[in-house]
Amino acid sequence: MRIAHLIGTTEFAGTEQMVLTIVQGQRARGHQVYVGFREKGKLREYLEERGIDVLEPKIGPLSAPAKFATACRDLGIDILHSHLSSGTYVAVGASILSGIPVVDHLHVYSRDISHRIAAGRGALIAVSNSVNEYYQKQHRIHPGKIHTILNGSPIRQDPDSRMSRSLAREVVAEELDLKGPLRFVTLAARIRHQKGQDLLIEAAAQIAPAYPDVHFLIVGADEDPIFAESVFTRAKELGLASRVHRLGFRRDIAKLLRASEVAVVPSRFEPFGLSSVEPMLVGTPLVASRVGGIPELLHRPELGLLIEPESVDALARGITTLLDDPKWAACIAENAEAEARDRYSVESMLDKIDDVYESLLTPRPHPDPSFAQ
Repeated sequence: MRIAHLIGTTEFAGTEQMVLTIVQGQRARGHQVYVGFREKGKLREYLEERGIDVLEPKIGPLSAPAKFATACRDLGIDILHSHLSSGTYVAVGASILSGIPVVDHLHVYSRDISHRIAAGRGALIAVSNSVNEYYQKQHRIHPGKIHTILNGSPIRQDPDSRMSRSLAREVVAEELDLKGPLRFVTLAARIRHQKGQDLLIEAAAQIAPAYPDVHFLIVGADEDPIFAESVFTRAKELGLASRVHRLGFRRDIAKLLRASEVAVVPSRFEPFGLSSVEPMLVGTPLVASRVGGIPELLHRPELGLLIEPESVDALARGITTLLDDPKWAACIAENAEAEARDRYSVESMLDKIDDVYESLLTPRPHPDPSFAQ
C-alpha cells in the first residue's frame, strides 16, 4: 500500500512522536510511505535520518492541495493520512482533486471544519473515546465514520526501559551532579499551560520541606517560552532552584522515567495522554489529572492515581501517597505495565489503522437494480 501522511507542524511533541511511530511501523510492514510537511523541523529531520521519503510540496501555500494532488497521483498513493488541521486542509483539497480517500487522525480537540469535510472524503481516527465523543457532538460526525484507535508507544523497545531503577537513578544523579540518597518525581511533556508544570512547582513547594531527598524533573521543549520562564522563575521564588531541574527536550525519556519514583501528568486537558502511557509501559507509578482521555487509561484505581485537575493540594497528596508507600506504588506500577503492554502496543495500533485503510479501499458491491423496482 502507498500512504502519504500530511502534517503541518515543525514541533516535536506527542502528535509528532505518533506520526514518527506510525510511519516507521508502516514502513516495517512493507508499505511505501511518504510524508508531507510545512517546512523543515525535528520530525522531518528524524524521518530523513531513517530514510523515509519526503514529499517536496510544502503544506501552507494556497497551491499546496493541487501540488500534493499531482504528486500523489504520480506516486500512485492509495491513502492520504492527515494529522492536525493544517494537514487536513491540504489532504481534503488533494482528495477532491485526485479522488484519493482521506484518513484524518484526530490527536486534539478542534472546532476546525476541515475535520467534518474529511469525514465525507473517507474516515476519521480518534485517539480516545473522549475525542471520539467530542467530534460526534461538536461536528455531528456519524458514528460509523469515526474509529477510536488508542495510541501505541515504542518506548519498551528502548534498551533504557529495562535499565534497573537504581542504575537509572545513579546515571541521572551523576548528570545533575547530585549526591546522597535521591528520589525523582518527573513531568515529561511540552512546557505549556495545558500541561500544568506550574501546578507541579506549587506542589513541590508543599512537598520539599518534608522530603529533602526528593527532586523534581521537568522534561520537555519550551513550547510557550513566556510560560516556561514564569514556571522556573516561580521555582526560584519558592526556594526550589536546587530541587527543580529543567532538562529541556530529551530523547532518553525511558531512562528518566526508570529513574523516577513517581511520574506526574497534571494536565488541564488531555485528548489521550502519551505522557501517561509511557510511565505505565516502563513501570513507573503515575499521578494524573481526571481530564479528557486519561480516565480511559487509568480506568481502575490499581493502575494509577487520578486527581482533580487544577488542584495543587490533590497533586501534592497524590505524589506523597506514592512516596510514603513504596510497596503500593510498586503494585500500581506492575499492574499498569501488565495492562499497557497489550493495550498500547504499536502493533495493535497499526493493525487497526490498516483495517480503516482497507475499509476505504475495498470496493463495495453495487446494489442490485432489481431491488429498486
